[in-house]
Amino acid sequence: MLKNRPFLLIGLVGLLVFGGAYLLKTVFPSEAPYMAERFSTPIVFFEFIQSPLEVNDFFGLTDYDFDSEKFIEKMDFGNKLDFIFALTYSTFLFLFFRKLAIESEQKWYKAGMVLAILALIGDVFENIQLLGITANLQTGDFETNIKLLFIFTWIKWGSLAIGFAIYALWLLKLDGVLKFMGYVGMVPVVFGAMALMRRGIMTELFAKSINIMFFVAVCYCFFYKSEMNPKNRAELNQPF
Repeated sequence: MLKNRPFLLIGLVGLLVFGGAYLLKTVFPSEAPYMAERFSTPIVFFEFIQSPLEVNDFFGLTDYDFDSEKFIEKMDFGNKLDFIFALTYSTFLFLFFRKLAIESEQKWYKAGMVLAILALIGDVFENIQLLGITANLQTGDFETNIKLLFIFTWIKWGSLAIGFAIYALWLLKLDGVLKFMGYVGMVPVVFGAMALMRRGIMTELFAKSINIMFFVAVCYCFFYKSEMNPKNRAELNQPF
């Protein structure tokens, strides 16, 4: 069975990613006192926050009727758990691309392994900046954290988007629904570029498109069979 389904065991790691994502969804607040226009997810807005004024408004520091302390505790707890989640999803991606390189007999797919490590590094340092911001809310000394946050947030999200674009190139070699998902896999790169130019709804769509591709990759692990491998086709000898 494992010989015919080479990604099956990796899919079990993917289930841990699903579990971690659900846990974080229950931990992070679903609403915030303030988010910039067309943002709807507090943690996504926090990761892409741009100024001290936005930070103060986001945490309700100017709203005396809002329980800022409880909100901060939830955000901090979620970001601390995210260290474990980052290791989980990056491990899944690392193993996934390693197996993909073997299955496809194309070593260049190992680039996804490098991107998985970059995503982990970006996420770890992103969380450090997010925790640094909340730790310095009273003093207001977190402008450096905001500047570094922008860099590490885009290292994380950018690595994931490019990694799934690489995966999409493999899906495009397959048939049926999987081939269609190959086109879907290119969407995060497009949304990411648009979000980089103008945050807001495109940022939310960018994050959701990454989540969709995680879902696709995990499902692929359970449904892919070796006989679906198109390695005997002439076009597989070319990376693009």
